[in-house]
Amino acid sequence: MAQVNKLGRIREVCVGTNKMNDLDFYMERPRVTGDFHGQAPLLWLINEKLQKSKRIVP
Repeated sequence: MAQVNKLGRIREVCVGTNKMNDLDFYMERPRVTGDFHGQAPLLWLINEKLQKSKRIVP
């Protein structure tokens, strides 16, 4: 959640690209704030937090 700003925009999102077989290619991609490519990981995080909050721990 540290990468979500007060406006709800996700920071440090890698801009879109085609598929490559080189990790460094992805690690060196430009990063922006508010790019839609960051929405899915945020939704996964929120879903996990909601699922955990519903669990009853004895």
